[in-house]
Amino acid sequence: FREIKISAITKQAGIARITFYRNFGTKEDIIRIYLRQLYRDLFNMRKKQDNLTIAQMIHMMFMITELQKPVLRKLFAHDLEYLVMEEFIEMIEEGLAEVFTDVDIAEYLIQFQIGGFTKIILNWVKEDCEKNATHFCNQITNLMNHYQLNTKN
Repeated sequence: FREIKISAITKQAGIARITFYRNFGTKEDIIRIYLRQLYRDLFNMRKKQDNLTIAQMIHMMFMITELQKPVLRKLFAHDLEYLVMEEFIEMIEEGLAEVFTDVDIAEYLIQFQIGGFTKIILNWVKEDCEKNATHFCNQITNLMNHYQLNTKN
């Protein structure tokens, strides 16, 4: 990734350098937009389903992550894990803010859960998804239930 030049990207895409810089600041921005769209699709799927529980939402996140495993593993191999984490955290923040009724109380717990959940899911990909998504979904849901907050569902 570090060796790829912007000129190679623009040549492969069939666009001028100026077009690239009009839409992106860096190569990393291409990845950010890809990940943002991936997570937005997940978020929009959640919005389309009425009465989706937190457990179902977590399970969907694991399933989509598992489908994207080859891409994610390549990003990790090139030390771009931070990009995945940034976009993933942003998506989870939005999702949890809509789920919890008392955001003032939930603010720190949401941040705590986001950090833990993100680390769990990223390690899951690094470990080649050895345990199934249902296992992790159950474990995370149990942890969240232990620190019970009122949710809108």
